[in-house]
Amino acid sequence: MKFRRRSDVAWRRIEEEYVVVNLKKRQMTALNESGGRIFEILKSPQSPEEVVDALCGQAPNHGENVQAVEQFLR
Repeated sequence: MKFRRRSDVAWRRIEEEYVVVNLKKRQMTALNESGGRIFEILKSPQSPEEVVDALCGQAPNHGENVQAVEQFLR
C-alpha cells in the first residue's frame, strides 16, 4: 500500500516544528521533525518501506522502523 499527502491538507514548517492543517475538518496538528520529514517525503505516493529508506536507508532495525512508520501513517 502506498501513502501520500491529502489534497485538502495545508502545511508549513515553523522553526523545528511542522504545522499541518486539515482544511476540510479545520483541524491543526503539530509534527516533530521526524513526522514533518515523513510528510515531506509523501509529496508523491510512497510505501512505508520507501519512507524508511528515504529517512534512514538500510539502518539497523529496518523492519521495526517500517512497522513504526506504518503505524504513524494509519
